[in-house]
Amino acid sequence: MKPSWLGIAKRPKWIAVLFAMLLVAAGFAGLAQWQLERTFNTVGIAEAELPEVPIEQLVIPAQPPRQDSLDRLVEFEATVDYSELYIVSNRKQFMDPELIPGYWLIANSYLEFDGQPQSLTLALGFSEDLEQIQSVAESLENRQSEPENIIGYLEPTEAPGVLDGNVVSSLSLAQLVNLYFDEPTPHLPTFVIVQQGPVPAQLDMIKIDIQDERVEINWLTAFYAIEWIIFALFALYFWFRLVSDERMREIEALADLD
Repeated sequence: MKPSWLGIAKRPKWIAVLFAMLLVAAGFAGLAQWQLERTFNTVGIAEAELPEVPIEQLVIPAQPPRQDSLDRLVEFEATVDYSELYIVSNRKQFMDPELIPGYWLIANSYLEFDGQPQSLTLALGFSEDLEQIQSVAESLENRQSEPENIIGYLEPTEAPGVLDGNVVSSLSLAQLVNLYFDEPTPHLPTFVIVQQGPVPAQLDMIKIDIQDERVEINWLTAFYAIEWIIFALFALYFWFRLVSDERMREIEALADLD
């Protein structure tokens, strides 16, 4: 009588091999799960996440901001340094559905961050007209300031740009720190677009297009995850083939006896 595949598979030897293959498959499945966790990345801001949080929750000194912290509203208390005012060109004011070109007025500020003094760049207001924003900057120059509560959007630094007088073509924190200070001074690695606080009356509050929450797929890690799943399935198929080959050998051996 020819041995059945199931009869061979039930033998202790092949049950032990099955458990070994299951362990291998579980290892591959774990690697697939690890890759899948890195495949889907949520970016943008969900409506429920918009309320402001203390800035200490999202910012770490000397470290770039996490992707999921950008465009988040933060709150803190700071003193604006009106002796360090600059104008940033190439700005876009979001007026749904249009983007209007213009300028930002920015300033350095000082705050206590986790008990340590830090400086932080603030984007104070927007104007379409360079002469107007220059006039506002001159009127505010060396104005006395007291600590005040500020709420604004957390944003990343940009690449260095061209400096022309007090007008810079990008908001590069590395460049601005060199303009603010003659000596190394702690400065947070992000800037804040002010929504509540020291927005000059002659300027418009800066409005940006907040990116809606969405899921981005890393196709490279997705491919690796699929690859590990295939390896896991192959481990089980390998056991199936071993049992099938054993059955064929026994059938051939019986045929030779006949």
